[in-house]
Amino acid sequence: IGYLLAYIGSGVAATLFFAFFMSDSEVPLVGASGAISGVLGIYFLWFPRNRVRTFVFLFPFIMTTFMIPARWVLGFYLLVDNLVPFLISGGGAGSGVAHGAHIGGFVAGLGLAAGADRLPGAWRQHRDRASVSRGVEPGDGPEAVSRLIGEGEVRRAAQLYGAIEGRQKRLQVSAAEVVAMGNALLGAGDHERALALFRRFIAERPSDPLLDRAYLGAGKAMIHRHRQITSAYHYFLAALDVARSKEVAEEARMHLRAIERLGER
Repeated sequence: IGYLLAYIGSGVAATLFFAFFMSDSEVPLVGASGAISGVLGIYFLWFPRNRVRTFVFLFPFIMTTFMIPARWVLGFYLLVDNLVPFLISGGGAGSGVAHGAHIGGFVAGLGLAAGADRLPGAWRQHRDRASVSRGVEPGDGPEAVSRLIGEGEVRRAAQLYGAIEGRQKRLQVSAAEVVAMGNALLGAGDHERALALFRRFIAERPSDPLLDRAYLGAGKAMIHRHRQITSAYHYFLAALDVARSKEVAEEARMHLRAIERLGER
C-alpha cells in the first residue's frame, strides 16, 4: 500500500510539474515514466551504497562490465538525460519526451523518501519532549543523558536524547553512549525507538568510527518491521561495507546469510 501511494503520488507530482511549464501544450501526456522516476528518487535516497552492474561497449577497446554506484547512474539519468534537455528545449517543448515529468517525479520521490525517514522521528521527538520525566528537563541536555546512562536508566536517557533540540547539542553525547542506548532499546524490544536513534546516528555522524555498529543496529531494528526485510538487508550490507572490526563484519554476514536463506525458502 505504501509503495502504491508513493507511486501514485509521484505520478501526480510529475504531471503537475510538467503542466506548470507546458500549460499551453495541446499534446496529451501519456505514460508512467513520471511515477517510475519518483521510485528512482526514493531509491536514490534510501540506498546510497548500492551498486549496479553496467555493461560498457566501446568496440574494440572496452567490452566489459563495471560495478558503478547507483547514485552515479541515477544522477546521470536526472542531470544528463533530463535536466539538460529540459533546459535546452525550454521545458521540453517539441522534444516528444516529458523531461519535466521525469524531473518532477524524481524530486517528489526524494521528498517522499525524506519525509518517510524524518516525520516519524520528528513525531517521536515531539512526544519525548512532552513526556520527559520530572526532574530531567530537555534543557539539561547531554550531561543529563550521560548521567542517566551511568545510573542504568538507559530508556530515560534515550527518551531525553530524543528530546534534545539541535544537532550540535546531540553530538555532545558520545557515539559510544548513543550506540549503547540503541542496543539497550533493541534488547528491551523497543525496535521503533532504536531504529529512530540509529538512523539519526547515521545521518548526523557519517564519519564516526562506530558507524558500522549504527548500521548493524538499524538492520537489527528494521528486521522486526513488517515487510521491511529488504531494507534490513541493505543496512547489513552497509555495516559490512564500513565494518571496522571482525566482530561487526561477522555479525552482518550472519544476518545477510539468514535473510538470503529466508528468500530461498
